[in-house]
Amino acid sequence: MASHTRGVLLEPGLATGRSWRIRFSPIAEHFWSEGALGADLWTQLQRGPCRWQMLFSCVGFAIPALVHLGMHQHLADYIAAIALLCVAVSSPLCDAFCVDSCIYDDGRVLEADGMPYARTGACIGKDPEWISRNIQETEASPEILANDQWNNLSRLIDRATCVFIVLPSIAFFVVRQRPQMLSNLPFVGGFFVAWGICFLDQKYRYVDPCGTRCFYCRYLLRNAQVAVASCWPWYRVALQLSALHLDCDSHLQRALPPVTQSLRVRALFSLSVSADRIADLLRVSGHCSPGHHACSCCL
Repeated sequence: MASHTRGVLLEPGLATGRSWRIRFSPIAEHFWSEGALGADLWTQLQRGPCRWQMLFSCVGFAIPALVHLGMHQHLADYIAAIALLCVAVSSPLCDAFCVDSCIYDDGRVLEADGMPYARTGACIGKDPEWISRNIQETEASPEILANDQWNNLSRLIDRATCVFIVLPSIAFFVVRQRPQMLSNLPFVGGFFVAWGICFLDQKYRYVDPCGTRCFYCRYLLRNAQVAVASCWPWYRVALQLSALHLDCDSHLQRALPPVTQSLRVRALFSLSVSADRIADLLRVSGHCSPGHHACSCCL
């Protein structure tokens, strides 16, 4: 029964080749052992980010972290700054660098398996013959794709960082700095809007979890997902900077406003630029990113 919950086999997508692909379950997608064998971490870092706008939006979490360090009113500022710097590292790894999908099952018959697509069958709980028949009927490529091991592991690290480090740290800062909970309601509402954008990104990723793939050290990717995913971090950055600006006391108001205002304006500007990318949802969803050419060195 456990094998039925590890993944689902999806029909070929449009962006990264005519290969069937596996969408791991919400639990299995975090495990290194479930991922396809891909390039090592150093190689993926050398390739650079899948999109620079994605990298900048993820690193943007360092902006409110620096403002916290600049305020340094109490211990909660330092804790929040360290937490935000942690996610400014884990988020780029998860969303900008370790995003590759690789061959999970090439259909070869291995002595240990005894039949083609035995590994895929064990993952999705289907008969390998059913898998072979569907691949032939759809005239798809024989290889089955899945997120690679570093893709899965970086997702686990990033989400664990958000849940176990960032969330408690920001909550502690809120209780320490803004004890009147009613004054936090606008920012709590804004936080849920940010998570709504995040869930929209996950919706698009689940349609084609292998929508990002490296060919000849260049990425083919679905622009729709990148447009949404690169928007929500900037929204959260702008939200936190707005909240921090309201928390400056009288002497910090004289020292920090030029800095905080400048950083906030830049974050809001970047947010507006990223938001414009949502237009991609209406015109390029499911298509390859311009300027990225298919090749085979990273297969």
